[in-house]
Amino acid sequence: MKLLLTTSGAVADTERTQAEELAEELKWSQPALRQAGAYVAHTPGVDLSRYLHLLRAVPEPGTRQRSDIDRAVARVWVLTSARIASTDPLAIRVLRVLACYASSDLPRTVLNGLDDAEETALTGALEVLSSYGVIDLSQDGPGVSVPPQVQAVIVDGLTEDEHAADRATAAALLEAALPSEPGHPSSWPAYARLLPHVHAVLPPESPAVCSVVDYLHANGDYRTAHSLQQRRHAVMHDTLGPEHPDTVTARLHLASLIGEIGEVIEARDRFTTLVPLTERILGPEHLDTLDAHANLAHCTGVMGDETEARDRFTALIPLAERLRGPEHPDTLSLQLSLAHWTGEAGDTSDALKRVTALTATIEDILGSEHLITINARAGLAYWTGEAGDATTAQNGYAALTPLAEQTLGPHHPTTIGIRAYLARWTGEAGDATTARDSLTPLLPLSEQTLGPHHPTTINIRAGLAHWTGEAGDATTAQNEYAALTPLAEQTLGPHHPTTIGIQASLAQWTGKAGDAAGARYQFTMLVSKLRRVLGPEDPVTLNTRVLLALWMSDAGDATGGMDQLAVLVPVIERVLGSEHPATLNVRFHLASLTGETGNAADARGQFEALVPVIERILGPEHPVTVNVHTHLAHWKRYARRSLLTRWFPGR
Repeated sequence: MKLLLTTSGAVADTERTQAEELAEELKWSQPALRQAGAYVAHTPGVDLSRYLHLLRAVPEPGTRQRSDIDRAVARVWVLTSARIASTDPLAIRVLRVLACYASSDLPRTVLNGLDDAEETALTGALEVLSSYGVIDLSQDGPGVSVPPQVQAVIVDGLTEDEHAADRATAAALLEAALPSEPGHPSSWPAYARLLPHVHAVLPPESPAVCSVVDYLHANGDYRTAHSLQQRRHAVMHDTLGPEHPDTVTARLHLASLIGEIGEVIEARDRFTTLVPLTERILGPEHLDTLDAHANLAHCTGVMGDETEARDRFTALIPLAERLRGPEHPDTLSLQLSLAHWTGEAGDTSDALKRVTALTATIEDILGSEHLITINARAGLAYWTGEAGDATTAQNGYAALTPLAEQTLGPHHPTTIGIRAYLARWTGEAGDATTARDSLTPLLPLSEQTLGPHHPTTINIRAGLAHWTGEAGDATTAQNEYAALTPLAEQTLGPHHPTTIGIQASLAQWTGKAGDAAGARYQFTMLVSKLRRVLGPEDPVTLNTRVLLALWMSDAGDATGGMDQLAVLVPVIERVLGSEHPATLNVRFHLASLTGETGNAADARGQFEALVPVIERILGPEHPVTVNVHTHLAHWKRYARRSLLTRWFPGR
């Protein structure tokens, strides 16, 4: 009632009865009452009583209006449309196009170019429509929206061909309005505003939808991107055929998004099939074939074969530089991937050198706020930490976090990953409590954004369990790893490196919670599984055998543990090399157990041989180098005491 009286300009005391009667006639429909009031206000000689008379002369609408409210809006529109058409014919055309979009705010600039109308004419048409209550113009920005009931009435009044033509016009205007760089954060606000309208008017097979998928992917909304690309691929498969080049490209994008939502095994299997298909259909030097190879290389590394991933990226770089150019963002991204998998394959020093040089180059070319630049800076911090400087790594991630939150948003997967690594290196720098407390609110955010089964979420849960243990609660850490193990097995598979790492951590924290025998048993079972699945000399198997030997010692069999390590040293040297970190690690523990079993002189000799190797590789001030020096000094003292005891026994 108040809406009708206010809109029409009627005086409440004199026309209240007519207003109530009209409201009853229109079933108290807000959109209908708003139009009725506006009609009265803008039509000379028409008051509420006259309007009611005109309305009752309008025939009842057809059966397509399903509710009383819809029928009320349809009846009012008969009067309103005639009035608007006589006032501004362009306004009716604008409204028909607007009715194709979603009912949420549409930027007015999307309409620019409609029927070659001048911008001032479009602005006038929108003002007419707003004055008659059929659209809403946003007060805080240049947006326009049409109430759903009005949209339905407009569409119902058109033939199928008329509506199809209007949708085609709406689609063309929307495609022209989409920013040209969907991967750049500066484009994301525009894409976010246009996304509801993309769903409303653009067919899945439209090239513009590909840009929208790219935006969703870059913006970190993997699940929406996957859903949209799934529909896009299905339509193209049915209409173009499974081996049409466009269908193959759509399959590639879908496989990539399957990996992004956490289904890494399925993504790897799809790319294994797609690589030969793209080579046959598109050609070995097509850009999409290059991307298929890159995605397969990435999945190969994620699934545990870091060396193969490194070698694949090494082979791809020259082709990418030739096809795209050395400074193309995708080429630079491949270079970052090569640096990463070089490090994961065991060469931390080379990874750090590569990513250090790349970060400066990428920032110069792409700018500080580009997603690839942020990833490069994250990689620089990561490999700085892996090289032994946890504090600098922590500071690097701390400086990067606000930039990621401001540029990408707090829910972006990259931002979540940066915060997770900030927590890790905070812990590695000595503050386990802060690391734990940082991961506690991050876990539900990752579960909400990526889902509880996503590898990133699983890794955050594992990190939270680890730092909970390091902060002093070994039992809770053990329980968390026990709960996480079946989830990792289900999501990633029982043989995935992350799953194996979680099982090893469960065994570790079982021992640290006071059950050394339980830890030894769990490591025994894990070693048996790894021997069978990966082979006795696989690096993961060898590393797990080292942990088993250490827990044998802690469970009371120090001699047995030492003997196991003595057997492992030459095997690990042969498999990984004499200066691989795992080789140096097992030599360190063998030297320690040698001393703990009573042979201080041999322990001293082993540490003396180890110190110059580690100093040369890591530098004299690296924490590991300092730790080895400390152990050498310790066993030197014990070796001297042992000698004194032998020659000058006490009485």
